[in-house]
Amino acid sequence: MSQQSQTVLVTGANGYIGNAVCRAFVQAGWVVYGLVRKLDTFSDLAAEEIIPIQGSIGDNAFVPVLLAQQKTFNVIVSTTEILGKFESHFQDIVSMLLVVSEKSNEAGV
Repeated sequence: MSQQSQTVLVTGANGYIGNAVCRAFVQAGWVVYGLVRKLDTFSDLAAEEIIPIQGSIGDNAFVPVLLAQQKTFNVIVSTTEILGKFESHFQDIVSMLLVVSEKSNEAGV
Protein backbone atom coordinates (compact mmCIF):
# COMPACT_ATOMS: atom_id res chain seq x y z
CA MET A 1 0.00 0.00 0.00
CA SER A 2 1.47 3.37 -0.97
CA GLN A 3 1.26 6.20 1.47
CA GLN A 4 -0.36 9.39 0.22
CA SER A 5 1.84 12.50 0.30
CA GLN A 6 1.28 15.11 2.97
CA THR A 7 0.22 18.47 1.54
CA VAL A 8 0.68 21.99 2.85
CA LEU A 9 -0.48 25.43 1.70
CA VAL A 10 1.81 28.30 2.70
CA THR A 11 0.73 31.92 2.25
CA GLY A 12 3.43 34.47 1.54
CA ALA A 13 5.57 31.77 -0.08
CA ASN A 14 7.92 34.24 -1.74
CA GLY A 15 8.65 36.16 1.47
CA TYR A 16 11.66 35.57 3.70
CA ILE A 17 9.82 33.50 6.32
CA GLY A 18 7.27 31.96 3.96
CA ASN A 19 9.93 30.73 1.57
CA ALA A 20 11.96 29.21 4.42
CA VAL A 21 8.83 27.43 5.66
CA CYS A 22 8.12 26.13 2.15
CA ARG A 23 11.67 24.84 1.71
CA ALA A 24 11.55 23.06 5.08
CA PHE A 25 8.34 21.26 4.08
CA VAL A 26 9.84 20.34 0.68
CA GLN A 27 12.94 18.92 2.40
CA ALA A 28 10.65 16.87 4.67
CA GLY A 29 9.01 15.32 1.59
CA TRP A 30 5.73 17.25 1.62
CA VAL A 31 3.88 18.49 -1.47
CA VAL A 32 4.02 22.27 -1.02
CA TYR A 33 1.65 24.85 -2.51
CA GLY A 34 2.73 28.46 -2.14
CA LEU A 35 0.29 31.38 -2.32
CA VAL A 36 1.87 34.46 -3.89
CA ARG A 37 0.55 37.70 -5.35
CA LYS A 38 3.00 38.11 -8.24
CA LEU A 39 3.32 35.89 -11.31
CA ASP A 40 7.01 36.80 -11.70
CA THR A 41 7.88 34.66 -8.65
CA PHE A 42 6.43 31.45 -10.13
CA SER A 43 9.61 30.20 -11.79
CA ASP A 44 11.71 30.72 -8.64
CA LEU A 45 9.21 28.81 -6.53
CA ALA A 46 8.81 26.02 -9.07
CA ALA A 47 12.61 25.62 -9.16
CA GLU A 48 12.44 24.93 -5.40
CA GLU A 49 9.66 22.33 -5.91
CA ILE A 50 7.02 24.70 -4.55
CA ILE A 51 3.79 24.74 -6.56
CA PRO A 52 2.89 28.42 -6.97
CA ILE A 53 -0.70 29.62 -6.70
CA GLN A 54 -1.47 33.23 -7.54
CA GLY A 55 -3.79 34.91 -5.10
CA SER A 56 -4.12 37.24 -2.19
CA ILE A 57 -5.30 37.04 1.39
CA GLY A 58 -8.65 38.84 1.46
CA ASP A 59 -9.66 37.67 -2.02
CA ASN A 60 -10.63 34.02 -2.03
CA ALA A 61 -10.93 33.98 -5.84
CA PHE A 62 -7.80 31.78 -5.94
CA VAL A 63 -9.50 28.96 -4.00
CA PRO A 64 -11.19 27.24 -7.00
CA VAL A 65 -7.87 27.27 -8.89
CA LEU A 66 -6.10 25.83 -5.85
CA LEU A 67 -8.72 23.13 -5.28
CA ALA A 68 -8.63 22.14 -8.96
CA GLN A 69 -5.00 21.15 -8.36
CA GLN A 70 -5.26 19.80 -4.81
CA LYS A 71 -8.47 18.98 -2.95
CA THR A 72 -7.03 18.32 0.50
CA PHE A 73 -4.43 19.93 2.76
CA ASN A 74 -2.98 18.44 5.90
CA VAL A 75 -1.55 21.78 7.03
CA ILE A 76 -2.17 25.44 6.18
CA VAL A 77 0.50 27.96 7.23
CA SER A 78 0.05 31.71 6.99
CA THR A 79 3.19 33.82 7.04
CA THR A 80 1.73 37.13 5.86
CA GLU A 81 1.31 40.32 7.83
CA ILE A 82 0.18 43.88 7.34
CA LEU A 83 1.21 45.76 10.45
CA GLY A 84 -0.86 48.86 9.79
CA LYS A 85 -4.00 46.80 9.18
CA PHE A 86 -3.46 43.91 11.58
CA GLU A 87 -7.09 43.38 12.58
CA SER A 88 -8.58 43.36 9.08
CA HIS A 89 -5.70 41.26 7.74
CA PHE A 90 -6.21 38.76 10.55
CA GLN A 91 -9.91 38.50 9.65
CA ASP A 92 -8.96 37.93 6.00
CA ILE A 93 -6.56 35.14 7.03
CA VAL A 94 -9.21 33.47 9.17
CA SER A 95 -11.71 33.68 6.30
CA MET A 96 -9.24 32.08 3.88
CA LEU A 97 -8.30 29.37 6.40
CA LEU A 98 -11.96 28.49 6.94
CA VAL A 99 -12.75 28.27 3.23
CA VAL A 100 -9.74 26.10 2.37
CA SER A 101 -9.99 23.89 5.47
CA GLU A 102 -13.75 23.33 5.02
CA LYS A 103 -13.17 22.26 1.40
CA SER A 104 -10.32 20.00 2.53
CA ASN A 105 -12.54 18.46 5.20
CA GLU A 106 -15.29 17.85 2.62
CA ALA A 107 -12.73 15.94 0.55
CA GLY A 108 -11.67 13.75 3.46
CA VAL A 109 -8.93 15.51 5.43
